[in-house]
Amino acid sequence: MATGLTVRAQHHFDRIGLLVPTLRTPTGHRVYTDGDVRRLYRILALRQLGMPLAQIAESLDGDLDDLGSAVRAQLVAVERTIEAQGHLRIRLTALLQAILRATEPSIDQLIEAMEALMQAKQRHWSLDSPTGSPNGNGGARRSSLSSRHTSRTERTRPIPPYSSWLGGGPR
Repeated sequence: MATGLTVRAQHHFDRIGLLVPTLRTPTGHRVYTDGDVRRLYRILALRQLGMPLAQIAESLDGDLDDLGSAVRAQLVAVERTIEAQGHLRIRLTALLQAILRATEPSIDQLIEAMEALMQAKQRHWSLDSPTGSPNGNGGARRSSLSSRHTSRTERTRPIPPYSSWLGGGPR
């Protein structure tokens, strides 16, 4: 098959039941029929839209309504990612402006920018993982960073008014 799909990916698709070849040779090699190849191209097309494999399987094994629901859900996920990236862009732009003005960004600005970056990555990871991150502990890591930020802030000084540059402020 000239699809650009690796043998490892083909084996993975077979293992999870997404693309099970109709035939096998006596030596166990997979033989894909025209129907299998059509299914593979549908899988690849939906994957290009960023759809998780589990959702692709559900939509391909269901009817057209399932596919429409899957595409709608993917559109919502993409819109959330775009929104998170927009917030990250605003914070990074403010941080860059502070740097270009030759003023040192505050620790609060840096932490807020890092939190925005982590939230944007969290949204990206959640497209493929039901736990929200590749290793399943994205929320715990974010919570840990927030608690360290809070305890550091409480130990040192109040949040300065210019932290609003990054769209943050007192929490």
